[in-house]
Amino acid sequence: MDLVFLFWGGRGCDSQAERAIGEILRLEGIRDAVTLYIGRPLKSYRQIAESYQACCDFQNAWMLFSGREVRIWQYPYEKYLGVLKDRARGRLAGSLNLDDLEGAMEAIREIAGSCSGETKKRAEVLCLAVFLVKNVRVAHPHRRIPAPRGSMEAQSSSERMLTWLEEFCRGMREGTDGEEGACPQVNRALRKIGSDYGDGTLSLKGLAAQWHISAAYLGKLFKEQTGEYFNDYLLRIRIEEAKRLLLGSRLRMGEIASEVGFSNQSYFNKMFRKSCGISPAEYRRQCSEEHSI
Repeated sequence: MDLVFLFWGGRGCDSQAERAIGEILRLEGIRDAVTLYIGRPLKSYRQIAESYQACCDFQNAWMLFSGREVRIWQYPYEKYLGVLKDRARGRLAGSLNLDDLEGAMEAIREIAGSCSGETKKRAEVLCLAVFLVKNVRVAHPHRRIPAPRGSMEAQSSSERMLTWLEEFCRGMREGTDGEEGACPQVNRALRKIGSDYGDGTLSLKGLAAQWHISAAYLGKLFKEQTGEYFNDYLLRIRIEEAKRLLLGSRLRMGEIASEVGFSNQSYFNKMFRKSCGISPAEYRRQCSEEHSI
């Protein structure tokens, strides 16, 4: 069970939150049974969704941390919630979309090498690891995530942290074929969506024809493994990528629609509103107002 606590107020809110957290941890049996993921103080209620997403990402990467309190505000994770603009981080995202963990580690080492100072490098490597785990879980929800010895956070240096992460990635690669309930055709379809979601012709029927299997059978396997229908999963990936472009680029609506695989802007607007409750233009405007506060 997840519990979300929202502390709202002006001056003194931080100390109030600290006291409340202390009271929670002093409850009998709680200290050893829960992990607290603590986000940064927010300037606007519109930032709540982003802060909650960061907490979810860190929670899903629980194996990286050793303590019962993870103070997310200590890590520069905000840059990984939007579009990865620089070349190395873009290459990292591309490698993860293709399930290329070796390529992802090369990009992570390049990014870590550009950090000045051991403290900044450690924080950056942890953010990169959280981003890696998040993407693996999205693309392969049934993949076995290894339980390594110790935690990444507890390693004594950034180089040891990188070595730990490389061993962690090897464990995930070795577990790919042995995923409980996993199907090679479904894993292949997931990788195809990750790399080609921008192709407007991508479809379950088309993939089934390429691989010489029944579309109905492939759709059944996909639903059993992921819990989602193929078209729903593909739409979710396209909408998420559209959100990234709306936040991190100056592309026009029609350009974004084409970039993420929609045949026209009108259909893009309709599906975005159906998924998010607001239009793409409203989403961009709200986020722009939020970051201008």
